[in-house]
Amino acid sequence: MEYFYNYFDSNLINLIASETNAMQKNEIQTVSNSEIRSFIGVLILSGYVPVPRRRMLWEREQDAHNDLIATAISRDKFDFVMKHLHFTDNNSLDLTDKFAKIRPVFQHQRKSACSLVL
Repeated sequence: MEYFYNYFDSNLINLIASETNAMQKNEIQTVSNSEIRSFIGVLILSGYVPVPRRRMLWEREQDAHNDLIATAISRDKFDFVMKHLHFTDNNSLDLTDKFAKIRPVFQHQRKSACSLVL
């Protein structure tokens, strides 16, 4: 967890949550910082626990259900975050930058890596 928080610290989680909340149109749900952390955790864990469909992780059958995931974040909230996930404002994108939509994460990761080396 310490290694994870070196790269996904509270500043980056706040950025992701605020941009995700800002990009929702006509939606009444909001996403909290803890839900963003849980969302990222599900993505990481689903790489280690492969299932044919990600939604199976929330099913009740024992062969696919994952208690850790099901208690961390609901399936509907995970799908909501997956649908609305943003890292920057689309109205202020540099159209010449192919990675403009995820550039804030790259910049944050570079700062984090530099601070770990020092």
